[in-house]
Amino acid sequence: MLLCHSYFLEEDEKEQAVMKPYPPLGLLYLSAYLKRAGLPVEVFDTTFSNRAELLARLEREPSVIGIYSNLMMRSTVLWIIDEARRRGWTVVVGGPESANYPSEYLSHGADVIVVGEGEVTMAELVEAIDAHGVHRLHHVDGIVFRDEDGHHIRTAEREKVKDIDSLPWPWSTSRSVRRAPRTSRGRPSLARQPHSRGYCPAPP
Repeated sequence: MLLCHSYFLEEDEKEQAVMKPYPPLGLLYLSAYLKRAGLPVEVFDTTFSNRAELLARLEREPSVIGIYSNLMMRSTVLWIIDEARRRGWTVVVGGPESANYPSEYLSHGADVIVVGEGEVTMAELVEAIDAHGVHRLHHVDGIVFRDEDGHHIRTAEREKVKDIDSLPWPWSTSRSVRRAPRTSRGRPSLARQPHSRGYCPAPP
């Protein structure tokens, strides 16, 4: 399985002037969880890459691709969906943008939309797709997909992970983690928010 987001630093002149890009921590958490579950997974961090390199990766070993979506990068996500489908990939999209507009993303070519937390859902989904294909996923909670008649099916809501400390630490060979601004202790400047599941830059 391949995981990627849709932000290319080389296409963002303002961020190039600041050079404090965010590592794709959501994908790194997801990757760590899937690896612990014994599933083969690769993260393609687009931050310090480019479209040509992503296309070259999509040419190899098509399987399932998971794409993170948000409002600002919608057009790039749709481009990745098109390119991945053209090369034979099964396309799963997650993140706040696709969760709010699942039918639009399915109509554009995505096979499955993940709604809510992705760790447990993706682990179940990858195995379900392998066993049943992309149109018979009624038993997987937390997704929207097309059934065999083309109807958009929203399954039951996925229960949230109650103990977030049970999740493995993010897999951190991502280039944007290695090149993130460092603290005085030499670690990437990332701090956990006490009231959320997300992360943000640590204060100076």
